[in-house]
Amino acid sequence: MKKITTMISVLLIAALVLGAFSACGFRLPKIGTITTTDAAENAQTEPAPETREVRWSYNLRIEMTEDTYYGDDGELFASVSYERPVLELVSGGDPDALPPAAMQDVCSGFNRKLDEVYADASAETHGKSAEEMYREMGFRYTYEDEIKVISSRVDGDLVEVELQRYVYSGGAHGGAARWGCHFDLQEAAFFTLADLTDDDAGLARAVSDEILRQIDATGAGEYYFNGYEDTIRNKDAQEFTLGETSLTVIFGEYEIASYADGILEFEIPYDLIRGYLNARGERLLFGGSN
Repeated sequence: MKKITTMISVLLIAALVLGAFSACGFRLPKIGTITTTDAAENAQTEPAPETREVRWSYNLRIEMTEDTYYGDDGELFASVSYERPVLELVSGGDPDALPPAAMQDVCSGFNRKLDEVYADASAETHGKSAEEMYREMGFRYTYEDEIKVISSRVDGDLVEVELQRYVYSGGAHGGAARWGCHFDLQEAAFFTLADLTDDDAGLARAVSDEILRQIDATGAGEYYFNGYEDTIRNKDAQEFTLGETSLTVIFGEYEIASYADGILEFEIPYDLIRGYLNARGERLLFGGSN
């Protein structure tokens, strides 16, 4: 009789506990195999976590740095301003997701190479040099160094950044240079025009012939340095940028003409050089956008 009474008490307590949980809105988990009806009911009260597709893409971000250096006497010896492109990954999905390691390595390779361009980009480095010259020679000047990003884009496998640098280190005037940095996302490597052809000599000849034709057509050659034709034909590595329909070849100050002529550019339509391109050249120039 005692056992029966105890069992009844346990059942009463269990009924009270279940009633309390129900009153507070709690549901005890089911034990055993969930039937179809139970599964549907469970899905309504406990939805599965949402799965969002994460798509990663490459993006160029521009960082800005400005700095100055003053000597012990309080005089300004250097002023610098740098725009620096940084290749990064952006996601259109889960903001907490981690990007693929292989894509991170591609970005690291690009950014490490750009480190070389900005290796001496320091107001302190330039300022100390100017300060030392003043102490030794009595010549005072303010060193100026500026790097600007003229253009930047990610198009298909192609990453291109056009940079221009102006430096003043004393004298009558400063000097400027403009060049393009070209990166192949598929190969994770920078490239030159020579990498886009299996006939380097033929491509170089086609480019130089078109540049000389344009100079002759405008009559500008009479203002260029003597022998500028040989300089153009014998130029080993062309500074260039890549547009939608043409490449632009860049000649720096004093390269084929005087300082007054500045930086010279010549557009070469792709139609004139497409026959010289290899598979890589076709992919990078005509592969299309992501």
